[in-house]
Amino acid sequence: MAASSTDLPADLNDVNANYSVGNAMTYEQMMKQRQSETEYELYNPFEEKQETNPYVFEDKPIGARRYALLNLVGPGLPQTHEGGKTFIKLKGATTTINQAKTLANALHEREEKKYGIYLTELFKFICLPPPPADVSIADADVVMNECIKRSYNEYTTKRDDFNTRKKAMMDDLARQNKITERIAAGELPAEAADSKSLFPETQPDHKEEEDRPGESMEKDIPTSSEHYVVIATLMSALPWADKGVIYKLCGVFETEEKAVAHMKDLKRSSKYKLFDVTVAEMYSWLEMPPPYEVIENVHYDSNKLTEALGQRKQKIEIDQSGLHEPADLT
Repeated sequence: MAASSTDLPADLNDVNANYSVGNAMTYEQMMKQRQSETEYELYNPFEEKQETNPYVFEDKPIGARRYALLNLVGPGLPQTHEGGKTFIKLKGATTTINQAKTLANALHEREEKKYGIYLTELFKFICLPPPPADVSIADADVVMNECIKRSYNEYTTKRDDFNTRKKAMMDDLARQNKITERIAAGELPAEAADSKSLFPETQPDHKEEEDRPGESMEKDIPTSSEHYVVIATLMSALPWADKGVIYKLCGVFETEEKAVAHMKDLKRSSKYKLFDVTVAEMYSWLEMPPPYEVIENVHYDSNKLTEALGQRKQKIEIDQSGLHEPADLT
């Protein structure tokens, strides 16, 4: 039923819309406020841990699957890619290790042993390329623990270097502004102007687009109802490889929505702040580390993006006391 005309406000001035976006600030005021704010620090939840290899933590399982079967190609592996890159393909996930072995045999028979099949556990860290045969699983955990710990220390060093460079650049900008003011006031001659930065930004080298997997690296027929995997990755030098990758298969899911929800849960955990976490398709080749610029399923945390940009939250309040459904003009 349409509302009657008597429901409309007698005067449009009675409709109030109040909003607030904070006080206006000059550029100098904004920069001063930014400098006074506490710098974001990467919290290390493992520093005070006493157990063995705390950085190589295991997740609480999600769902029934516990084991995964992978194809692996790349440096340090029996099969390599012509581009020198590392790729994995998650061929299936099972509940028990016996199911995994049975599926591995079936896949080998069906595919005529085209690629080697590797058995691994979900929810535990592993690395690429795999450790040499003379390195035990326990020793590999020790290595990965030290690598992840080192990454936290490197992050702190880079953050401190960035803050030092930022302060120097701000000091240089203030110096140039002071010179400009003194020229305008007649205290210095015009030739005293100095627009050259003491810290010029370096331009990245242009690189041609690299080759992606060819037609020979085709997608598999699914072996189960799961189609998506959540994967966490960290680039790290390993004793047996300068460009290694520490990664974890954090669960397999039937729908992308469920996978994305779990990915977001992990990103909210302090344990995963150092890792890149994303959703990828199973049964397809995935470059390691994943090329996030070409993966459609990468989702960025809007809260962290806002924090990084220093954006202020805006508050909008609408007074709806005088708003009603419009009358039916017909």
